Amino acid sequence: LQYMEFIYFLRNNNRAEELRVAELDTLNWLMADVSNPRFYVENYHKQPDHPVVNVSQEGAMAFCKWLGEIWNSQQDKYLVEFRLPTHDEWFNAYQGGNFRYTYPWGGPEITNKKGCYLAHVQGSGDGEGPVKTATYTPNGFGIFNISGNVSEWIADTNSSCGGHWESKPEDATVESVYGSAGPSVHIGFRPVMTFKPRNLDK
Repeated sequence: LQYMEFIYFLRNNNRAEELRVAELDTLNWLMADVSNPRFYVENYHKQPDHPVVNVSQEGAMAFCKWLGEIWNSQQDKYLVEFRLPTHDEWFNAYQGGNFRYTYPWGGPEITNKKGCYLAHVQGSGDGEGPVKTATYTPNGFGIFNISGNVSEWIADTNSSCGGHWESKPEDATVESVYGSAGPSVHIGFRPVMTFKPRNLDK
C-alpha cells in the first residue's frame, strides 16, 4: 500500500524521471512459476498487506527518499532518513539477537518440533507468490518474514538477502545472498529508519 501511494504521488506531481525509476515491472509475473500469471500481473500489486515485488534497487531507494520527505514535512522535532540496509545491518536484523543460528527464530531448522514451517519457502504449503507481511512468527526484534517470502535489496551491493517463496529451505538462511540484474517477483525491500533531533544540526 505504501509503495502504491508513492507511485500515485509521483504521477500526480509530474515527477516523471522518478516515476520511470520507481514503476513496478509487473510483467515479470508472466515468467513466474504461478498457475495464473495474468492474475498476478493485474492484481498482486493492489494487495495492501503484501510485500512489494518487481521493484528495482533504484526504485526502492527512491521510495526511501520520498518517505523521508514525507516524515520530515510533517514534524520538525527530528531529522528522519529512510534507506536500504547495508549487508551488516541486514545480517544483524535477521538474527534478531539470536546470534550463531541459521534462522532468525534462533534455530538450525526451517520447521518447529511439530514439523510446521516457520517461513514461506518451497514446501511450506502456503501456495504461490508471497504471503502477507505479518505472517509466521517474528524474530527477536519483532521482524516478520526476514527469512523466505521475499528476498530483500541491500544497499552496499547489487544483491538481495534472505531467500524467497520459491527458495529451498537451505537457501533462505542468514547466509543466503542473491545477485540480481533487476526487478524480480522474488525481491522486495525493508527500509531502515534513522533519526536525530534537528537541533543537533544547528
